Amino acid sequence: MKSVCILREGKYPIIDQGEEFIAGYTNNKLKVYSEKLPVVVFGDHTRILKFVDFPFALGADGVKILVPKKNIDAKYFYYALRKIKISSAGYSRHYKFLKEIKIPLPPLQVQKAIVSTLEKAEALKQKREQADKLTKEYLQRIFYEMFYNKGLKEVELGDKSICQISGE
Repeated sequence: MKSVCILREGKYPIIDQGEEFIAGYTNNKLKVYSEKLPVVVFGDHTRILKFVDFPFALGADGVKILVPKKNIDAKYFYYALRKIKISSAGYSRHYKFLKEIKIPLPPLQVQKAIVSTLEKAEALKQKREQADKLTKEYLQRIFYEMFYNKGLKEVELGDKSICQISGE
């Protein structure tokens, strides 16, 4: 597949094998994946997995689109693949290793229950990460307000009036 011109804005998101979920956009409808959704996109060089449930264009070569069969919940398939650890073989293609892997395949209803539990856990994880980020920003702001925004006199650490250095 030929690569597409990547825009900052456009009609169709571009999915590639990079770390960013969406690499950019295109307006070229001919580049849009028009088969069954949702799918799992596998970066053959990067080993990055992406769950995609909307129309998209592929960014370049080196991407495998994995379409789960009807007896496999697509999100379950994605979560199962995420738990697989494929060792890096450098810039080599890694699908050859992925296709040899076996994943557990419970009945569809069990797959859906697993997905429901994992989605709740993912949501909690994202909330926790956001809370940690806000806490860090808050503490930095409070620290600055307490020590640097009061017009206080600053003293060098080498000034013996504020501390004694052991060993000198």
